[in-house]
Amino acid sequence: MQETLESIGKRFGKKVVSNSSDTPFGDISIDSRTIKEGDIFLCLEGPNFDGHLFIEESKKKGAVGFILEKEDFSIEPYILINDSSNFLNELSTYKRNKFKGKVIGLTGSNGKTTTKEMIYSLLNQKGNCSKTLGNQNNHIGVPLTLIHLNNDYDFSVVEMGTNSAGEINSLSSIVRPDVALITNIGESHLEKLETVEKVAEEKSFILKNPSKDSVAILPRDSDHFGYLRDSCLTNTLITFGYHKDSDFHLDKVEIDVNKNQVSFNINHSMKTNSFVLDTLATHNCLNMCAALSVCHSIGFSMDEVRGGIKNLSYPRRRMELKSTKAGALLIDDSYNSNPDSMKKSIDLLSNYKDKKKFLIAGEMAELGNLESFYHEEICKYASKKLDEFLCIGKLWEEGISHLHGEARIFSSKDELLEYLDFRLDKDSIILIKGSRSTKMDYIVDKITK
Repeated sequence: MQETLESIGKRFGKKVVSNSSDTPFGDISIDSRTIKEGDIFLCLEGPNFDGHLFIEESKKKGAVGFILEKEDFSIEPYILINDSSNFLNELSTYKRNKFKGKVIGLTGSNGKTTTKEMIYSLLNQKGNCSKTLGNQNNHIGVPLTLIHLNNDYDFSVVEMGTNSAGEINSLSSIVRPDVALITNIGESHLEKLETVEKVAEEKSFILKNPSKDSVAILPRDSDHFGYLRDSCLTNTLITFGYHKDSDFHLDKVEIDVNKNQVSFNINHSMKTNSFVLDTLATHNCLNMCAALSVCHSIGFSMDEVRGGIKNLSYPRRRMELKSTKAGALLIDDSYNSNPDSMKKSIDLLSNYKDKKKFLIAGEMAELGNLESFYHEEICKYASKKLDEFLCIGKLWEEGISHLHGEARIFSSKDELLEYLDFRLDKDSIILIKGSRSTKMDYIVDKITK
């Protein structure tokens, strides 16, 4: 039976203001820009925004009902609520409880969005799958993913992120994953979580809010594997990684820079399966290993979902290959950065033996009191591996002396761009990376467009 504004109001004990609230609606949206004819507009209110300001716009686009915190008799019908964020959680919990398909929840320090896209692509080979849109993995994005659930879907892949303690517990208590995946544990969000051990503790909450007959999938290579294993409240545990004892054992990873591909094997149940990905990022082999583990946990073989690899599209600005105006090869990895992913970028560049290797690095954010240490560590790691290390930000100052070859700190992106004007040519490869707050995509766009 299709939901109406009246049925939602009664279910949650909310006041319905209308003489005609029994008309079925299409979807619920908090963004007036995405409203379609027949939708409900939920006026989400927060410290920096107020959805009530966009009521007229949503009406013009065809909204047939509203969910408000403020009475407004000029726009019937509507449901009157006290707290829009709490109501969003209530509604998403209700939709999750009604959903009969499998819910895959994932979190981790790196690779969440890419792994989510992989799982989505693989599972779409066997059924109808929904997913978290973009990187909407917070206290608003996760409930929004769930309120769109219906039983036309067989699976749903829900990404969960965190910036501070308690967020994963809160999100996973709503999601209640049938399959709970942790991609990895690394040096991220240390500004608020302080230590990698506390990062592991925070991520482990996804393992403590399971559904009935749930499965946990864990990175066997992690230094925190033992802690994560012992935190599991799930019925079944599956492991993946390079570790020889992994249930899904990854090996023979090889990069072909000429074809822009990586090949690898996954060993499982005494059988070896070979794969090729159209990407330069070798860490995506590990992400795919995790994704295939998820498919297995649901009951599908690697061969059954293999076709999804061909349809895989990678999120933008994650190891995205481009060309510059000067004819240089560019790897756009400007979406985000932390110490672990920065090291992987340096490793990738070192594979290009016949080109001048440039790394353009913005600062790594959210590292707390250890920010200077990690920036210096990256400089030491990059020593002798690159031809030029070009960076922006004072946090690089202590470490840059460890670098061999050309190493410079620039005061602005425009100053760096001026330098690149006469340094790049067709024999160069350049990788651009930095935390999201550094907006390194500005440099990418300037030298490619």
